Amino acid sequence: MATFVYRLAAVRLGMVTDGPSGDELPIHGEHLANLQGLAADGRLIMAGRSTTEDERVFGLAFLEVEDEAAARALMEADPAVRHGLMRAELFPFRIAARR
Repeated sequence: MATFVYRLAAVRLGMVTDGPSGDELPIHGEHLANLQGLAADGRLIMAGRSTTEDERVFGLAFLEVEDEAAARALMEADPAVRHGLMRAELFPFRIAARR
């Protein structure tokens, strides 16, 4: 198994500062449900976002999967990415310490 992290950034900052709009809300809900599903089946180590509410805000999703192709497929299938609410970048990741 290999570890990857994908970094998420909202395309529209107001989605973070003011909350999702009516059109964004169901997609954001699908995004969160997708992350919960990945956690339940053991492919997501953890996910979350910074608590900044300015242009520096970002989210991270840490994956443990077979290879980069699997990680990229999961990132691209994220509803927020697929529907253009968030941009995502994938990185291989080495965990140095774990609780």
